[in-house]
Amino acid sequence: MKKNHHLHRQIHLCLIILLLLFCSSSQVFAAARVNVKNTRIKLSATKLTYNKKVQRPKVRVTYKGKVLKEKKNYIVKYSKGCKKVGTYTVQIIGKGTYTGTAKKQFVILPPKAQIMNIYAKTAAATVVVKRQTSQTSGYQLRYATNSKLKNAKTITVKGNKNNTIFLNGLRAGTTYYMQTRTYMTVKGKKYYSKWSSTGHCTTNRETNSTHQSATPTPTPTPTSTPVPTPTPIPKADLPAHDKEGTAPAKYTYEIYGLDKQKADIYTDCLKPLFIKTDNPDPNSFSLIFNGNDSRTSAYRSGSSRFFDDIPLENNDSETTSLEKVKGGYIKYVKFFEAGTYTVEFREYSLSGYTVANTVTLNVLDYDQAENAWLIDIINKTTTADMTPFEKMDAISAYLREPGRFKYLTRYNDHTVDLAADPNEPFFVTYRWNSSTSPSVLGEFAELVGGFDDIHYCFGDYPVGSPSWSIWHYVVKLTIGNETRNYAVCPMGSTGNIEEIKMIDFSDLSNMRKFG
Repeated sequence: MKKNHHLHRQIHLCLIILLLLFCSSSQVFAAARVNVKNTRIKLSATKLTYNKKVQRPKVRVTYKGKVLKEKKNYIVKYSKGCKKVGTYTVQIIGKGTYTGTAKKQFVILPPKAQIMNIYAKTAAATVVVKRQTSQTSGYQLRYATNSKLKNAKTITVKGNKNNTIFLNGLRAGTTYYMQTRTYMTVKGKKYYSKWSSTGHCTTNRETNSTHQSATPTPTPTPTSTPVPTPTPIPKADLPAHDKEGTAPAKYTYEIYGLDKQKADIYTDCLKPLFIKTDNPDPNSFSLIFNGNDSRTSAYRSGSSRFFDDIPLENNDSETTSLEKVKGGYIKYVKFFEAGTYTVEFREYSLSGYTVANTVTLNVLDYDQAENAWLIDIINKTTTADMTPFEKMDAISAYLREPGRFKYLTRYNDHTVDLAADPNEPFFVTYRWNSSTSPSVLGEFAELVGGFDDIHYCFGDYPVGSPSWSIWHYVVKLTIGNETRNYAVCPMGSTGNIEEIKMIDFSDLSNMRKFG
C-alpha cells in the first residue's frame, strides 16, 4: 500500500515537471494587462494659444520605454470644443493589453498681445497695444525701471476695445520697460496669454524755466529716443503665400494610396499618401486641406521610419513635411474627424499662389466602420433563436476559418509596418495579434448581449509563466454559473514574410488614385 502511494506521488511529480517543461516552450506574443495610469503619458503641448481653430495636442504613451499605438493599445477622447479659451481634458482609455482610464488636461490661452506704440511725456506715457477682438476680456501691462521687470507694477484694463493704456506718476528722465498680455474670463476664472516682447521708453526731463528771470531759460531738448518705425521687408523678394497670384501652374499633381487593398481613408489612422508630381522643389508648393483644417495633422517620419517598404530619397530638409521618393513625395497625414476634405495643390510665386489641382478625399469614421463590420458578421453568422453562447461559437468559428485572419506582418521575428500591406485597420487588412483579437471578441460579446461577465485573461498570470502563455489571448464569457473560453488569435507564423519588397513608384497598378 505504501509502495503504491509512493509510486503515485512519483508519477504526479513527473507529470508536473513535464507540464512545466512543455509550457515553458510556449512562445510569447503579447504583454500582460497594464493599467494606463501606470504608463507615461505626455501631451505635445499643455498650453496652446487661441487661433480660431480647433486644437488638440497629440498624445504620446510609453510603457517601460515602448511607445504604445493609438487605437491598438489605447483610445484618445477629447473634451468637446477645444477651440475657445479654457481648460480641456484628454482621456486615455486602455485597449487590449492596457486597461483603465487616465486623464490629462491642457489649456487654450487668449491670443498674444503686442505693443504697437509708446508715447513718452514728462511724468507719464501712453502705450498702444494691438487690439484683439476675439476671446479677449481685456489687457494687462506691467512696467518697471529695470529690463528684467523685477518688482514691476501691473495695470489691468477691462474690455478688448480699450487697447490704449495710460501710465501716470512716472519719474521724469527715466527709462521704463514694459510688457503686455491679454486675458479672458471664463466661468469666473481668468486665463492669461503669454507676455509680449519687452518695449521701453524714456520719459522727458523737467523744464527749469522761471517767471522771475529777465531772461527766460531755454527749454532743454528731450533726451528720450523715439521708437523707430521698423522698415518692412519687401514682400516682392519672397513668394507670397497669403494671396492668390496670376502666374499659371507649372507642374502636375496627383494623390495615390499605397496599400494593395486600395482601401478607404479612416480617421485616427496614419495614412501615407503618394504625391505624384514633376515638381522638383518640395518648398515651392503645399497641400491645403479645407483651407488648413485643424482636423488634420501632417507628420514627418525623420530617422524613425513609419513604414519599412517606402524607399526614401534625400530627406535632409526639415522645412517641409513632404518626403522625397522616386516620382514625387510622400505625405503622412492623419484625420481626426470623418467627412469630405478638399485638397488644394498650391504653387507659390512672387505674385501669390496658384491652385494647380484640387482633389477630394472622403474620410470614414473608424469607430463607425468597425461597428458596422462587427454587426455584419453577427448578422451573417447567427440567428435570432441562438443563445448568446451559440452566437459566439458561430462568430468564433467564422473568424478562425483558415486563411481569414493572419498575424501582424513579421520579418526576422520582428513586427514590421508595410505601406503596401498595412496592419490596420484590422477589419480591412484582416491582420491582428493576441492583443487585438481578444479585445475584438469582447466587442462582439457586448453587441451580442446577455453575458453577465466579459473577462479578458491578460494580467491574470505573471508574464512568461506557463499559465500566462496558455491564457493571455483568451476571453472568458459567463452567464450564471457557466463560463466558456473563446480565442481566435492566429499563429504568429501566419504573418511571417521572407523579404521586404520595396514599393515601385513607377508602377501605379497596385495603388488607388484619389479624386
